[in-house]
Amino acid sequence: MPHEVIMPALGMAQDTGLLVGWLKQPGEAVNADDVLFEVETDKSTMEVNAGFDGFIAKLLAEAGQEVPVGETIAVISAEQPDLAAVEEESSGPIVPDKAAGNTRVEEAPGASDGLKSARLPEKAPIAIPKSEGKILASPKARRLAGEMDLDLNRLVEAGHVQPFHVKDLETLKTLPPTGTAASGPHTVRRLVAETGDDDAFADFAGWAATTGACQDQGALLAGFAALSLGRLPANVAVDRAGDRTIYAVPSTWLGQVAAAESSKPFDLHVRDLRFTRISSVDLGAEDCPTISISRAGRGLRLTLEIAGHRLTAEEAVNLLSNFAGRMEQPLRHLL
Repeated sequence: MPHEVIMPALGMAQDTGLLVGWLKQPGEAVNADDVLFEVETDKSTMEVNAGFDGFIAKLLAEAGQEVPVGETIAVISAEQPDLAAVEEESSGPIVPDKAAGNTRVEEAPGASDGLKSARLPEKAPIAIPKSEGKILASPKARRLAGEMDLDLNRLVEAGHVQPFHVKDLETLKTLPPTGTAASGPHTVRRLVAETGDDDAFADFAGWAATTGACQDQGALLAGFAALSLGRLPANVAVDRAGDRTIYAVPSTWLGQVAAAESSKPFDLHVRDLRFTRISSVDLGAEDCPTISISRAGRGLRLTLEIAGHRLTAEEAVNLLSNFAGRMEQPLRHLL
């Protein structure tokens, strides 16, 4: 019996998901736990498992397409499909529809050979323009680009087609220097935000410890930071009272945040300086976005420091704004 794979709802207010790319192709065997595709919402890019064992029978959506939640995007069959039949079934020309995305038009019986020769290539890449500072890339490509000090913006500026995958990093390495330091590794972005008079995070942490939801404030800070960045899964280093703990944040559920191996690379760094005499921080950029939390009167001062090539200006603003919002109103994290 074939199984239908639908576009999942990854957020409560999500109506559609942007299909970043497929990691399996028709005819390939797949296990239920294999990552089948990547989808981007307004908050993050996430990998989605197949959910069933079998073979990829059909892929019904293209990379770069906005797909409504609940719509069937793939079919997994128990037996290996006839690839020739699958290709013939899906070989009609793609006609762009402004209202509903790309719509496949079936060829009428007896259509001329001239029409067949005018079909678009089945595997033709879809060029996705840069939109609102967002770059479409797989989580692994983002992580490796950060570790290697590579700026994915340069692929966009050079006209390469999104979404980007690990193989595109080799192309990125070969691009000539841009001749500008506007977004280079020596450019530092420093942003500061302050919360209100009420230190709501301390109250929230007390409630979480009392109810047994989470007794580790470092884990709460790691979860807030990762969700504010909008890239899951993520590893977050948290410095508290002179000790560093690296937390793995696999999902939006704070109960799943757990301490990881101390040798793991991390995507974010949080310094908890609330119980020190330090009130202002200007230490320069590190290898990843760093948020320092210090006291500001009865509230908190949040300082983000990041190398210019790590995040765009818009991404940096969104990261700090989201984190400040969660620290000031922690319950928004649960909504």
